[in-house]
Amino acid sequence: MKYLFNFSKKNDNQNFNKFVIKEADKELIEKHDKIFDEGESLSKEKTMNPIVETISLIVFLCALFIVVSFFASKKGFRFTYENNTILFYVSVGIMGVSGIITFISKILKWRASKDPELEHLVFRENESARELEYDLNIKEDAINMDIIFASTKTDKQGIEKITNTSLINFVNMELKVFIEEDKLCFADIEKIIGIPLDSIKSIEEVNKTIALPAWNKDEETLKKYKLKINGYNMIMIKPYYQVNLLLDNEDYYFYLPSYEIDVFKELIGYNK
Repeated sequence: MKYLFNFSKKNDNQNFNKFVIKEADKELIEKHDKIFDEGESLSKEKTMNPIVETISLIVFLCALFIVVSFFASKKGFRFTYENNTILFYVSVGIMGVSGIITFISKILKWRASKDPELEHLVFRENESARELEYDLNIKEDAINMDIIFASTKTDKQGIEKITNTSLINFVNMELKVFIEEDKLCFADIEKIIGIPLDSIKSIEEVNKTIALPAWNKDEETLKKYKLKINGYNMIMIKPYYQVNLLLDNEDYYFYLPSYEIDVFKELIGYNK
């Protein structure tokens, strides 16, 4: 089976490219990419490097583990402390420094959100995105829906598998989903992917946990589905759903988060 919405180190090996039915004007795409790159560059100048934030978080968690181990020691806190005093204070100090870094990072992000130059770039980017959507003629009643993209690799036997060796193996991308001429369509601002409605063979519940790096919905949805956020700021989803497809006589599949399954089933008229 192949994962329909995959990404890999070689982005030209994305399975969904085979089912692209429409692409936006290249000049409009280049214009949008240029504005986006300007925004990314300016944002990096005005906020903290995310690598520093990640390292700070990891170091904080390690230091916290050490401090907690002092209190949880079977020999008692006092004995452990007297024999590892320097380690204790170094760990507490590291936690303090990490806390300061987090505080500074939040201040920089807040300032960036109010920065007139960045606000203008966001406005230009949104306008450019609307131009692309208009060029693609995306239906007005299209639903914004999170689709799970998965990191894949192909082994020596040519079998595709979802990777599980990196921190981020899955990404929830917000696409516009709609039905047009008996096709189920998935659109971003650059292209429309279309698959026949009758290619959907089944939908299965997967009673496992999956970690997603972004949250595109409101706080109510987070509470309604009782979703949790882990120490790496990842959204923990359980269960999720597998949509099984038969496309061009090949088996494909993709995942949907629990908070999208009801809307998806209603859209395609699925009642099995």
